[in-house]
Amino acid sequence: MEHKALKELFTDELKDIYSAENQLIKALPKMAKAATSDDLRAGFEAHLEQTKEHARRIEEICAELGEKPTGKKCAGSTGSSMVRIWLSHGMPVISSNVSQLDRPCPAPRSRRR
Repeated sequence: MEHKALKELFTDELKDIYSAENQLIKALPKMAKAATSDDLRAGFEAHLEQTKEHARRIEEICAELGEKPTGKKCAGSTGSSMVRIWLSHGMPVISSNVSQLDRPCPAPRSRRR
């Protein structure tokens, strides 16, 4: 029984991570396009390629387990801290057409004093 619970936990986490990776795959091109610095743009583009590879590897792992990586939506507020920061700070900056994207993001609310 414990083995089944651990496998379910593992596949649930894989699905959560896969969802987060796919959110980044959608967000990073927008962030690269909005970047005003060539270095920042190159960083986003390089990270996009790494993120695509992560998603591919998760697909491979899930296939070996006989699972599908889809079916779970990782909300920015419940996903990894990087996704949460980028979706809460990076995307609104792009959406509001602020010209300077390459400035530091404010600290997450949990770290503000």
